Amino acid sequence: MLHSFKLKHSRLNNINKLINKYIPSRKEVSIIKKLFFIIAGLIILTSCTDAKIVVPIHEYAELPAEEIGEELGEETIEEKEEEIEHEKNVPERPNQSFNVYSEAGVVGGLRVGVCWKESVEEDCAFTPENPREETMSKNRLFANKGEELHISMTQNNEDFKVGIKPHQVEVIQFGFRDDEGKVIDSETVENQTFFSAPDEQGNYYYLIHVIWDEGKTKRAYYAFRIRVS
Repeated sequence: MLHSFKLKHSRLNNINKLINKYIPSRKEVSIIKKLFFIIAGLIILTSCTDAKIVVPIHEYAELPAEEIGEELGEETIEEKEEEIEHEKNVPERPNQSFNVYSEAGVVGGLRVGVCWKESVEEDCAFTPENPREETMSKNRLFANKGEELHISMTQNNEDFKVGIKPHQVEVIQFGFRDDEGKVIDSETVENQTFFSAPDEQGNYYYLIHVIWDEGKTKRAYYAFRIRVS
């Protein structure tokens, strides 16, 4: 009987030891509560703070382009696409034909000068002058005063290229005795350029200045004459 009592007492002591081992004391509970409130406060404070990470300028400048944002990359891609698109619009040689139309008929422009440089530093030997002599033996276009005329570009079969179009087209007008011409108002839509005949009767001489690129390294001049009545 006594032995049984001692055995039970020993087991109870072991159980108490286990309970004391895994269940925190009041002091430990107090410490845990304090830690909990401190951590909760830090989380709330961090979530309410509008803090930003700022990279110093000197460090930012040393980063590769792909790491400092997408804007620089996007601009570079756009510039490359524009360059490729521009190259598509420029022919390899200035072998296009330009015809001028009025209500009375059509005449072909006579190519009288070409500037086909590799760079803007090169000089162009051609100086635009009154094409009176060059067009004297060519057919003239008859037009009425103030009539709207238009210039149309066509490609030769040997040099045909899809999608080419001039960067700019200027129409330069000369009177019979004019040494210097003047650029008159015109409007270009795709490969059609529209302009108006003079309001006075007489013979007039023209240069079509076809500019193929923004740097004006690829240019050509075509001459024709009209009779306004």
